[in-house]
Amino acid sequence: MVPFLDKLVTGFFVAMFGALWVLTRKHEAPHRYKILVRDSYGRQITVDGIRTEFGTHAVAVSFAKQYKESFPEYDFVLKSHVPSMRGPLQYHR
Repeated sequence: MVPFLDKLVTGFFVAMFGALWVLTRKHEAPHRYKILVRDSYGRQITVDGIRTEFGTHAVAVSFAKQYKESFPEYDFVLKSHVPSMRGPLQYHR
């Protein structure tokens, strides 16, 4: 009876710590990437027919390179949007 109880208690704690680990691990918010188009004077402009919103960095860089070849008179800048926190961290003593 005691070995069964020992295994039951061990299993309970393993399951509890496993559940706590899964529920409390850091969740990273997805980043959004945007391509900004600038003319030769540095002013931001819009070009019709190009995609400017992306979900991954690699795809955004690939499109920016392709657009640079297609439109050499413009400069394409990659901008990353990082979600802000709800409020500043406050430490209480």
